[in-house]
Amino acid sequence: MAPLTRANANAASSQTRPVGSHARGSELDSHFEMGQVEVHMHNALKGARALQKELTALRKRNVQLERRLKSIEEAEDVSVQPKRGKKVGPTVAELQSRIRDLEKARQKNRRKIEKLRAKEVKADAAELEDIAEFEVGDSAYRMRKLLRRFHDLMVSSSIEEDEECPICMEQLKLNKCASLPCEHTFCESCIMQISPGSDYITCPQCRGSCPRDEIEVVQYTASQQWDALLDVANSWAKMDLRRHEDTSEEEAEEDFIDNGHPEARSASTNPLATSPEAEPLPKTEPHLELVAPAVSENIHQAIPTPVTLSRKRRIAFSPESSPLSQDSDDEPLTASGSSKPAHRSGHNSAEREFCGSPSNAVDLPHQEATEETTTHPRLIKPLYAQSPVAEKRKRLENLAVARKRKRL
Repeated sequence: MAPLTRANANAASSQTRPVGSHARGSELDSHFEMGQVEVHMHNALKGARALQKELTALRKRNVQLERRLKSIEEAEDVSVQPKRGKKVGPTVAELQSRIRDLEKARQKNRRKIEKLRAKEVKADAAELEDIAEFEVGDSAYRMRKLLRRFHDLMVSSSIEEDEECPICMEQLKLNKCASLPCEHTFCESCIMQISPGSDYITCPQCRGSCPRDEIEVVQYTASQQWDALLDVANSWAKMDLRRHEDTSEEEAEEDFIDNGHPEARSASTNPLATSPEAEPLPKTEPHLELVAPAVSENIHQAIPTPVTLSRKRRIAFSPESSPLSQDSDDEPLTASGSSKPAHRSGHNSAEREFCGSPSNAVDLPHQEATEETTTHPRLIKPLYAQSPVAEKRKRLENLAVARKRKRL
């Protein structure tokens, strides 16, 4: 059965009604539809009038609020204004501008504080890493590594900032210039044109001949070499046996000479007892084995052993006292005048590290020296790490001047 709708109803009525009744039904439907449209139009107009009234009320409300806000601002300006005869104070706009400036300054200071805090944390972390580096591991290996680094820096060639090639007069550049064993430096292109195809090269300046394999590429400027040497010196100075910094009061209280007998010292005063190096020192120093027995006895009484030079002895060398910077071909003479080869054992090398450098050694008397020179030796020169900052800089400057003279 089909659903009952208006169309079905009209169709059914059209089948049963006559033609006249069908016309009257369509007119009624059209009147009904027009009535519904009029109702909808009336409702729409009514809603539009209500919205228009609401909009008018909101506009009036807005005008009232603007007047109220203006009156409040005028009242604030009047309250800020000083009395007649007094100095004019800041206005609200000026105070607000100042507040904004203060807020910006506050944010800027906060960011600055955060940066400084992060920088301080990084510095503390680097300091802790340095402490851990020297407290953990093999200290003897680290010292040898620093000495090798120092030796490599000292023997490496360097150029000045504006140094020019003596052949083509072009400015020398790092890693693009080479130095001969005679310390004369040339650019790479000029070096390739000197004695081509030969295994030996002749220096254009001093006419000295050297193997081509001994040509060294320059990797440092003078300032870079100096900075690298200072870094090595700082790393060496950090290797203190007591693992903490020395103060000026402790340095002032150091006694570099101890006239007491070496055998009378207790084992607790020996800093090597707690040293990271487990090798004990031999009973006789190597520099005392190279002199006559009678002279060495006087030196034992006048010169303290290396372990008592300082209560807080620091394991350090001055650059000129490094064992690697000494000429290994020189052999000291004994009291009889004959040369005696130096011992190369581990004990003797350790003794040379602690007491064999020229910076803390004394001039040994000759076989024909007088009694006065043997009984009154010179005072011992402090170690490089125990010297003041000015003395350290002076020694490094002297090394730089000597090296420059050698190159010239």
